[in-house]
Amino acid sequence: MTPTSLCAMSVPPQPSSATPSKARPTTDGGAKFGAVPIAAFATMAVVTIAGIVTYVLTKTATVVATCGGDPMAPNQVCDSVKNGVTVGTDTYAEVLAAAHRANQVGQWTGVALVVIGVAFAVMTFLKWRQDIATKAQVTDELGAPISSHSRTTSSSFFGIIFGAGFIALAGYFLLTGMTKDSWGYYLGTAAFGLLGLLFLYLAVPKNGQLLQTFDGGVRVIANDKQHTWAWTDVNYVITPAKGAANHGIGGPGLKQLPITGLQGANELQALVQRKSVEAKFRPAVDAVNRGETVAFGPLGVSREGISHGRKLLPWSEYGGIALHQGNVGVIRTPKGRFAGLSLGVVPNYALFVHLVDAVSKSQPQRPTA
Repeated sequence: MTPTSLCAMSVPPQPSSATPSKARPTTDGGAKFGAVPIAAFATMAVVTIAGIVTYVLTKTATVVATCGGDPMAPNQVCDSVKNGVTVGTDTYAEVLAAAHRANQVGQWTGVALVVIGVAFAVMTFLKWRQDIATKAQVTDELGAPISSHSRTTSSSFFGIIFGAGFIALAGYFLLTGMTKDSWGYYLGTAAFGLLGLLFLYLAVPKNGQLLQTFDGGVRVIANDKQHTWAWTDVNYVITPAKGAANHGIGGPGLKQLPITGLQGANELQALVQRKSVEAKFRPAVDAVNRGETVAFGPLGVSREGISHGRKLLPWSEYGGIALHQGNVGVIRTPKGRFAGLSLGVVPNYALFVHLVDAVSKSQPQRPTA
């Protein structure tokens, strides 16, 4: 027996506490896009000033050999003690050489911070000017926006500090390795150098972002590119995080744009979910009625049931959907779990719940004993 057609069904309420609300955002955060990135410039100023101070202090410091905090005489040695046992002995010359290396690393760290601060300030300025030029090209062919949400050009203060710090450690290990001719120090140079470059890469200034919602779709400006999507092309992704969840949208030409952190983010999340469900639900119903499978990442919904890879859960055994700590569980009756996977790999989760609810309710009722 084939399932009852879904053509007459409307969007059912989402069976969870996260039902998309019809409330529209009351704040307009679009003014941040193209605005002066004061926080980013302030970050670069702090980094640059810290570099200058570090360089001046280390450059003018008197380098002395010390052992346990006490100055050493040229004829003295310094024992390294661990748990009451002497594990090494260094001469005055060796201790003084190590002190000079540490001082040099301090100077290099100061220079690195200045160079990074100035370079990142220039990059921030260029990104900001790009945002201004892009904003000037925005047209009003979509009509008046329902809401606007944006971020200014930004960078990561901690990314810069950690990046410079690891680069400095790499320099120290390199100098020590050249002095002691030990390959272990060169490994440390490579490891800390790569970590430093990684943190600096992650901290590179990024363009601002603008997200505008309209009755007919969404406009997104990110990475100096403009995207306009109909609601049917919008993918809504919720990625679990420790103690929270990161919300984002994507579409043709852009994998994902984070929504979390934007002004009016909570209202925006509800609006985007509601609009995308309203736009996609009818085409999804039509696809199921045609005998097609509607994909939600690794999950699929069809007339036959819910699929996960090559497995199929018939509607006669469907027992509901459970969402717990960022994991989606598809329940099998009379007992057991058919599939369990992270919410982050199930795009358009709200639509998935709506569609499953509609298809499951359209199934012929099984006769009772």
